[in-house]
Parts: sequence; structure tokens; C-alpha cells
Amino acid sequence: MTSIAQEKREEIIEILKREKESEIPDYLKSSLDHYICVLISSYLENSLRNIILDYAERKCSNQSICKFVNSSLGRMRNPNYQNIKDLLEKFDLKIKLENRQREAIESVYTNRNGIVHSESPKGLSLSMVKEYFETICRVIDIINQTFND
Repeated sequence: MTSIAQEKREEIIEILKREKESEIPDYLKSSLDHYICVLISSYLENSLRNIILDYAERKCSNQSICKFVNSSLGRMRNPNYQNIKDLLEKFDLKIKLENRQREAIESVYTNRNGIVHSESPKGLSLSMVKEYFETICRVIDIINQTFND
């Protein structure tokens, strides 16, 4: 995992730890939970991009092909489960995820889009974003393993 994805992961871990330990007013906790959800989406995007670019660099010696893969991934935004599945199939790879893993991806995707378009998601909480983050971390590990087998 390259530095951007790792930095996002560490930032999320730090925020989750501090939010749990501090006396933050409820109206700010909601905004912080929204921010964490957007960070999780960014972490997923960056991790996918990094895993695939690392794979492309290992598999091909032609720099033009690596540049093409990089530019194609640059257009990948807000990955949902179907987009991730379709992307992996382009590499003849498949992943098998549990329902809760697919649901976490979809929830992060849907909530992130709602947040950035001023449609505040109802009921998003610290426990939910923490669960999403832990599940997304496992999904990233599965995808990373799939590209390294």
C-alpha cells in the first residue's frame, strides 16, 4: 500500500480513537462521522488504485501500458461493489465477498455521495463508521491478496 492510502488509514484510525475518547458535543459528532465516512471512501479508492497499479507494474514491462492503467484508474471515483467487481473482471480476477462486506461498500458509497451533495444521511454513527472502516479494511486485504496470488 502506498503512502496516500496508508496516510488515510492512519488518519481514520486516529480520528476514531480520539472521537471515542473525547467529550465532543453531539452536533459535532454527526459532522465528524460524516467526515470519517468520506475518508473511508477515499481510503478505498486510493487503496484500489495502488493495488492495481502495483499489479500492473509487476506484470508488464511496457511503461505505456502502465501509464494507460494509471490514467484509466484516475477516472475511478466512489467505487461501489459492482464497479469494483467489474474492474477486477477486466484483469480476469474475481473476489467473493460476504453480504456484510458488499453492504459496507455500498453504504460508504451511498453515504459519501449523500454527504457531498448536502443530503445528510440519517442515523450515521460512530459505531457504524467504525464497522464500515473495519469491514473495508478486510475487503482491501482480500483484494490485495487476490492481486498477489
